[in-house]
Amino acid sequence: MRTAAIIGLVLLVGNASGGAFAAGGKNVEPLLCHLMKPLACDARNNCGFSTAEIMHLPEFVKVDVAAMTISGEEPGGQFLTAKIENMQEEDQRLVLYGSENGVGWSMLIAKPRNKMTLTLVDDQVAAVIFGACSRLQPATP
Repeated sequence: MRTAAIIGLVLLVGNASGGAFAAGGKNVEPLLCHLMKPLACDARNNCGFSTAEIMHLPEFVKVDVAAMTISGEEPGGQFLTAKIENMQEEDQRLVLYGSENGVGWSMLIAKPRNKMTLTLVDDQVAAVIFGACSRLQPATP
């Protein structure tokens, strides 16, 4: 399925509450985002809700805003890392942007609610993925 192949090329991003937006994102703790509700449409108007697994997306992604990277494990077990190319902060919202193999993506994270919306686009497929994020706590000995 072309939708799964294209969307599987891109890793996703998100954010959390608290001081996560401070200092232009450079002092943000790593975040864990759950991709809960993906919706995909193709150029022929075929649309539908799916699951991260069916769409070959990681169910959870780690976002390291300070390092400008996103990483996650696809359902097949392959671990991928992508670069966050740009970000903007405005009105308690963080927007992250990037592209990977010809697929563009953007994510808006609403700080007060920890909710996120991600979009992925190319010339044949578009996807919107709804989810939520939280800060990763450091491991304790």
